[in-house]
Amino acid sequence: ARPRPLIFLLVVSLLLLDMGVLDFCSAGAYPVYVLSLFLTTYLLNQLDRYILAIIIQPVAQDIHFGDKGCLRNESVEPGPRKCNSINTEQQCLSLSNDYGALYCKWDYSGSGWEFQIMAGPVFIFVYTFMGIFLGILADVANRKNLLAFSLFSWSLITCLMGFATEYWHLLLLRFGQGIGEAGCTPFATSLITDYFS
Repeated sequence: ARPRPLIFLLVVSLLLLDMGVLDFCSAGAYPVYVLSLFLTTYLLNQLDRYILAIIIQPVAQDIHFGDKGCLRNESVEPGPRKCNSINTEQQCLSLSNDYGALYCKWDYSGSGWEFQIMAGPVFIFVYTFMGIFLGILADVANRKNLLAFSLFSWSLITCLMGFATEYWHLLLLRFGQGIGEAGCTPFATSLITDYFS
């Protein structure tokens, strides 16, 4: 379901195979430097895209969205049963370790339909359709400036996600993140082709 990263990697691989290693080395220092900048940009694109899935549980607990579940209380020694195997709040809050401390807590887990909407349609639809529009724009506008603006915008939006206090804030920012990240692949692949053809 992610054709753009594959297209980007395919273009780079085909260029390297078509040119051969010696031709790649003879391309000069500046094109290789530019390629390394594109690689860094692309890695930031991927990191920003998946960072929400990595930190979703603490975000859900701060903002109070998603399903609730039995989670491990990190400040207490664990007990004999795994917290995530418990399905009810009453059972979860009754588990204690050898010292009598409750080692599980009933809290927002970051899963459920609210996360699925934010991780899926809100991001994917805007990313896909903006990618088409930005691909057309790449043919008529300054791609270097557009790529720099895309990188700046999605990085700023990712940073702003840390300040979200409501679920709808995250939805709007995720929507904006999809717009910003959609510019990476069309601009970078066309610039790579210019530098290495």
